Amino acid sequence: MVAHPNFYETIHETHMRLRGTFVLYDGEPYVVLCITNHRDDGIFRIYLEPIGNGEQMLAYNNPNPPP
Repeated sequence: MVAHPNFYETIHETHMRLRGTFVLYDGEPYVVLCITNHRDDGIFRIYLEPIGNGEQMLAYNNPNPPP
């Protein structure tokens, strides 16, 4: 079996599966804004936005997240 530095093999597959989904990170809910491969190490970076707890709303309201 081939070892990959990321959970998914390609950035395209990662986008298809994760972009716009909700995830738990350290027990807190977040929405996945974008996934990038902008460094030379081959590890994808995932940018998250906290969802809030009823008193807060999503702060990021741009339909075009950063690349």
